[in-house]
Amino acid sequence: MKKSNFVLAETFYKFREKPKWLVNMILCIVLELIIVWILMSTTSESGTLTEEQGISDPNNEMLTNFVKVLEYIIPGLSVILGIVMSSIIFLIISKLMKSDVKVSSLFAATTFITLIFTIIDLIVVSIQALFKLDPEQYSITSLAVFDQDNIYLGVFDLGILIEGYLIAILLYETSRLSGKASIIWSVVMVVISIIISLIIA
Repeated sequence: MKKSNFVLAETFYKFREKPKWLVNMILCIVLELIIVWILMSTTSESGTLTEEQGISDPNNEMLTNFVKVLEYIIPGLSVILGIVMSSIIFLIISKLMKSDVKVSSLFAATTFITLIFTIIDLIVVSIQALFKLDPEQYSITSLAVFDQDNIYLGVFDLGILIEGYLIAILLYETSRLSGKASIIWSVVMVVISIIISLIIA
């Protein structure tokens, strides 16, 4: 099957025969930890309040340090778990469509997608931190930028379009599904993602 000329198509095409993922995995975790550090630096006020109130209970300090450690460990584990779960979903879809793609190829492609989104998140978080925008109240990549009080608008994010495109390219280039099948499955997954987000919101 001849590879297409779409953006990043060649990269996903190569994952089928050369499923390299370790470096991308490490980058995902490192960048995620940087994101956590930026968020903690810009949004956490508990430590400041504690000092201002003169609270110096050793137990409270120990608990605070433990929580801070968890705040770094959990995102790192979440990255790995997210990649594994997404890879399983792509594997199920690929096998349903009679693809002979290897598990390692899908894992590598999924890790690469995660890296792309992690880089985007890092850029967004850095911009919001630069302009002193609370990430819990403002989202510069979603429709909520027009109405921050509307939680449902926050679901419709620029990431949805990127997600749909990357899923389609993964299925088309790595799993070698047909163009029609790749688009249909990517739309289905994006719609499911939106529905879940709306329910949570």
